[in-house]
Amino acid sequence: MVVLLMLALLSPARAADCRVYRGDSTSYSNLLVTVRGEKVFRGDSSSYSALLATVRGDKVYRADSSSYSALLATVRGEKVYRGDSSSYSALIATIRDDRIYRGDSSSYGNLLATGPTCMLAELAGAAALF
Repeated sequence: MVVLLMLALLSPARAADCRVYRGDSTSYSNLLVTVRGEKVFRGDSSSYSALLATVRGDKVYRADSSSYSALLATVRGEKVYRGDSSSYSALIATIRDDRIYRGDSSSYGNLLATGPTCMLAELAGAAALF
């Protein structure tokens, strides 16, 4: 019993999951994806069958792959681009604070999603799916 308690106290703390919601509502009914570490899952699931994408460095790949053919997006700063491009014509989304906006505009009309507990890399993984 003491050994288990010591292991629990000494193991690194797991960061909170990043949950991304549709629009600006953080209601469970608007939950789109959950990001756990570098993995992006559909809804609130963490099962392999619900795995949508994997974030590795500045690249986002489909499912658990890291091959070029499975590349979904590239992240450059707060911008997310389709594929391996970083040209304006391939721009998918812009991330500002805890929000994902369509294209280059950060107006409310272009708001796609909100991730109130998320870091930039986690939001980029979700933005690549739009």
